[in-house]
Amino acid sequence: LVTVPANLTVVPILGLVVIPSGLIFAAVLPFSMQAATFFLLPGIWGLRVLTALVRFWAGLPWSSLWIFTPTLLEIGIFYGLIFFLFFLRRRTWAVAGLSILLLIAFADAGYWICRVRFNRDLRITFLDVGQGSAALVEFPNGLKMMVDGGGFPGGRFDVGRMVVAPYLWRLKVLRVDYLVLSHPQADHMNGLRFIARVFHPREFWYNGDTAETAPFRELMALVESTGVRVRRPIDLQGGTKINGVRVEVLHPPPEGYFPGSPDRSPGINNNSLVLRISFRGTSFLLPGDLEHEGEAALLARNGNVLKSDVLLVPHHGSRGSSSPQFLRAVRPRVCVISCGAGNYFGFPHEQTLRRLKAAGCRILRTDRSGAVRCIVGTRGFRIETCGGDGNR
Repeated sequence: LVTVPANLTVVPILGLVVIPSGLIFAAVLPFSMQAATFFLLPGIWGLRVLTALVRFWAGLPWSSLWIFTPTLLEIGIFYGLIFFLFFLRRRTWAVAGLSILLLIAFADAGYWICRVRFNRDLRITFLDVGQGSAALVEFPNGLKMMVDGGGFPGGRFDVGRMVVAPYLWRLKVLRVDYLVLSHPQADHMNGLRFIARVFHPREFWYNGDTAETAPFRELMALVESTGVRVRRPIDLQGGTKINGVRVEVLHPPPEGYFPGSPDRSPGINNNSLVLRISFRGTSFLLPGDLEHEGEAALLARNGNVLKSDVLLVPHHGSRGSSSPQFLRAVRPRVCVISCGAGNYFGFPHEQTLRRLKAAGCRILRTDRSGAVRCIVGTRGFRIETCGGDGNR
């Protein structure tokens, strides 16, 4: 939105100071380093002022807007409208062309409105966020839930802004109604900050654990400043229905500790928020980063209701997760492993892969298949993957 004033202030400095200074420097350099350096000084000054101006304009709260990503068809419609509007008063055929384009635009808008707001299916997409985890749940009739947001410990690469949000914008999603954080670790949490800032969530679910890290403090500050309703396991007992889809929080227990061990901390992974999502006879289990101890606690409390068709493999397929007892209770048809190619931890571990194969489930990995989308609707259950190895 600030393109015009930004260019009016920046381009003169670039054209009148920075570029001439650089050209004179290049011409004088073969003859005298000292003289060339003297002529370069105005360019250095100009670059500093230019950079400061760019940062000023970009830093204004209203300097830009986030909008959905247009398709090739929509880009064509946009330039077509400009073309026909230009000839509208001079050519009679421009009226017909403009009318046809407007009809196509309305049809395109209608398709996306139905796809985003009035869909009848449940769609759960396990995104490829590298070594981390993020899943988008699209409920029937438009509500959206993001379970974890991926992320990396340290560094300036924002997975939420650079990976998760572009996927949402590509689907024309401008609001995520529910944000869910399984546990406050970077590979699940850091990407949620941008989603919380831009996608206007109504509710934030988490297990109640805190972390003494800047990303966690930033996320909670965003949640508090925007008035998002915060819900913990004690607030989610008994499950809830969202547009006909049953969502249950199976772990951690509302008491906040493992049964039988009230004086011992379960650890950040084993206290992960565990979701079970059911619709039209098909169920999904999202267990965060549970390890063997957490799986045992989950079995002790919910062993008779863990059966699920799709399992997001705990802890990215680490050796300390997916115990035989846990897999027997879940009996998944499909196991999705969210992991990064060539990751430092060596996930998924070979022993875990052998246990999954012994359980007879189909294994899909985001490092090989890309995003994995599971769809439950009137046409039954089907899987689509970016890698093309899904069954339609």
